[in-house]
Amino acid sequence: MTSQVTTYKSRPNLLLWYSADEPDGSEDPLNATSMAYSTITSIDVYHPVSLVLNCQDYQFQSYAAGADIILQDTFMIGNNVTWSNEWNTPCTPDYGDCGCDNCKGVFEDISNRMDEYTQRMQILGWELEKSLWAVPQGFGEEQ
Repeated sequence: MTSQVTTYKSRPNLLLWYSADEPDGSEDPLNATSMAYSTITSIDVYHPVSLVLNCQDYQFQSYAAGADIILQDTFMIGNNVTWSNEWNTPCTPDYGDCGCDNCKGVFEDISNRMDEYTQRMQILGWELEKSLWAVPQGFGEEQ
């Protein structure tokens, strides 16, 4: 990571650093995003650090601590939010990956998740420190 940040930090077309893709879904170590953030910002203070969270509320505070921009990717477009095709199981709080924790399968799931994350950031006192972006996308048939 250090060599990549050092190599690309002066590029005029660099918008931000993307440090983690759904660390909450893959259960990365809780301090992984903060460690990445510290490393990146020690080399480049001019570009924000971002990461995308997948879960509704799995260790939000620990993972979100490691970014300036929190992205959420609620997969509700073309998605069955009750059955996991990948694992051939129903989606419950215990298992199954349906791309949208506790969603109803409607477009408003995206704005609802944005509202939930916004409230969480306000509770944590981060509303002036961090930004929230949405990454709406379809689910399944990635190939």
